[in-house]
Amino acid sequence: RPDPLLQLLIALSALATIPLFEWLPFIFLRLHHGFGDSFAQFLAIQVVLSALVMIVPTLLLGATFPVVARIYTQSLYRIGSSIGTAYASNTVGAIVGAFLGGFVLIPMLGVQNSIGLAVMATAAAGVVLVALDTRVRQGRRLATAGALFVVAVAAVLSFRTWDKRVMTSGVTIYAHNYSSLPTDALRREWMERDDLLYYREGLTATISVHRSAGSDYLYEKINGKVDASFGDTPTQLMVGYLPMLLHPEAKRVLVIGMGSGMTAKAVAAFPVERLEVAEIEPAVIESARFFAEKNGRIHDDPRVRFVHTDGRNYLLAVRDRYDVIISEPSNPWIAGIGNLFTREYYQEALSRLADGGVFGQWMQTYGMAPEDLRMVYRTFADVFPDVSLWAVNDSDMLLVGTARPQRLRLADLQRVLADRTTAREDLRELGFVDAYSLMAMYLMPKAVLLKMAGDAPYNLDDFPRLEFLAPRNLGRDTTILNARLTQAFAVPPVVEDADPDRDTTGRLALALAHGFHAVRERDRAREWVDRAIQKSPMDSQAYLLRARLSAEDGRHRSAAEDLLKAVSGPIRLPEEAVGVAKTLEAEEAVRVLRQIREKHPPLTEARVALADALQRGGDHEEAAADYRELGRALLRDPRVPFGLGRALLALGDYPEALAAFDAAAALGEVSGELQGQRGEALMRLGRYAEAVQAYREALRSNLEHVTWRLNLGISLAASGPAGRIEAERRFREVLAMSSGNTRAWEELHKLGARF
Repeated sequence: RPDPLLQLLIALSALATIPLFEWLPFIFLRLHHGFGDSFAQFLAIQVVLSALVMIVPTLLLGATFPVVARIYTQSLYRIGSSIGTAYASNTVGAIVGAFLGGFVLIPMLGVQNSIGLAVMATAAAGVVLVALDTRVRQGRRLATAGALFVVAVAAVLSFRTWDKRVMTSGVTIYAHNYSSLPTDALRREWMERDDLLYYREGLTATISVHRSAGSDYLYEKINGKVDASFGDTPTQLMVGYLPMLLHPEAKRVLVIGMGSGMTAKAVAAFPVERLEVAEIEPAVIESARFFAEKNGRIHDDPRVRFVHTDGRNYLLAVRDRYDVIISEPSNPWIAGIGNLFTREYYQEALSRLADGGVFGQWMQTYGMAPEDLRMVYRTFADVFPDVSLWAVNDSDMLLVGTARPQRLRLADLQRVLADRTTAREDLRELGFVDAYSLMAMYLMPKAVLLKMAGDAPYNLDDFPRLEFLAPRNLGRDTTILNARLTQAFAVPPVVEDADPDRDTTGRLALALAHGFHAVRERDRAREWVDRAIQKSPMDSQAYLLRARLSAEDGRHRSAAEDLLKAVSGPIRLPEEAVGVAKTLEAEEAVRVLRQIREKHPPLTEARVALADALQRGGDHEEAAADYRELGRALLRDPRVPFGLGRALLALGDYPEALAAFDAAAALGEVSGELQGQRGEALMRLGRYAEAVQAYREALRSNLEHVTWRLNLGISLAASGPAGRIEAERRFREVLAMSSGNTRAWEELHKLGARF
């Protein structure tokens, strides 16, 4: 006689996990903070949290088999066949359930709804058992069964939908960032601050696209880890451009890994006939549409074919050969990614290259032990007849492998870029002012790479060391360590028709300086820009670059002197000088910008920057006058009313400041800074409810801004009794971030809160 209790307990235990899931990120952070972040502890925390969710439903599900076997066994003489039939049915059910869950339910309904559906199905089975229980009268059985099912459905539907921003917060990847915040409330605020534009639980991963609060900055997450963003633009473009520049006549290209689509855009800038993009998760291809402005609307290019499959298996399956293959997977410490860094994979890739073909492999240096990096380098160099290593920036490398010897000729690169407008413009925007500046990325040829790799072991399919070693360095900042290792072996590129040491004009030295600046090698950039100035003392572009380098190093007076030298002569792009001047301290910025304004009166950028510098320096009255004058010429520029509002706020003219801020917002200014300044104006005017909304919006862009958080609390406390409870919480958050903030203590005392 079946007992429905076990089945109902399974449904109840699974039901209890639904609200628990959204708290798992915060529980993980507390355990991570409390027990340390060694690899063993990291794994132990993951095991504990997984058990927390699964152990009770799993034990109860396991208990059903002996119960079913007992019910199914009607005779001891047939116990073997009965148990066998039950076991076979259980196995078939497990296979069908796993298939339906992974390939149907989760992609269609999502994890939460799939759990809810499973709870209702399990509860329905329990209800059926209740209805069949002959120990209870029929009327009572039916009433109880109906009530239980209604309660189960109501319970499932009553739970609020998980916050997708919390579920994609990636706490296991970014634990150190979240742990720096002192409370769960602040951590949740951090997770929820950005706008969620796209979310899909796909076949292999959860994909989401986010927009940073108060800006147009987009980033894409895969299982909570940022895998593509506007900030990654240099890497994503150069991983595509560099192999194509080495084989500009390529007709057929394969890119493994879609990301945001920027790498495919770089390839499509060349006259390829067919570009195939292999991406294992269809949702990644779909989400890349949000990056259309950055990826050149690659989805609309008729030459592009998207293949929803694993890139390595695709290489094994196709018989075609490619002129260029670019492998841009995710980080190798993610499960399954390591097989895109093995010797067998590289051998297969080499066999798929056409005559004269090029293979490009992206590789990170952050979160990678030097030993693991050397292993990848040796494995790669062991397969390809000729190899070179290039630095896309200080944390991203590109390995280039070919069957033929790699030759570098400046004339060839210049000819290619002369015919490729998109590539030329993209490279200039990234800081590569001409073809020779690309040579700053070059690190070493195969012979030197093998010397650096030393006797590191190979990464093999049968012995996938990287798969198990790379996760041990998750969260470690190894960028500087690996940079020192690499730079110790770096050698200049051999360019057949260019030698900066023999170039008397300084043009090649300046190009290299620009290139080193683009790849974040400021010391080497300064070395080469000094050489350029020695050879060409009147080159304003060289002084401009040196000024930029000095400004980035915090040497504002030196930067100002070089800027004045740059603008004193013929300068091609005075807007660049303005851009550097804006980064200087107010006094130096005013000195330089006055000079630029005198030499280039029509340049409105210089006038706006000068007004900003005056305002930063405390000369609010002159700044306000300049902004008002600019307002008559720049009617649609939100920077002008925004700057005017800041100056008027500092002068105490709160009504006019608020009007200026509102005008800036109407013209499209969406920054958190605007809302923070607007909140102060509203608070000064006693419009506390509106100030609360402004400060909430401001804190989305910078939740660690103590003044805004303090003023939010003050505005809440002044807005009425309903705001006092939250006001107390905000003051305590301020003290958690800045324990010596006396104003927060005073405001708590006014509220009568206990310390």
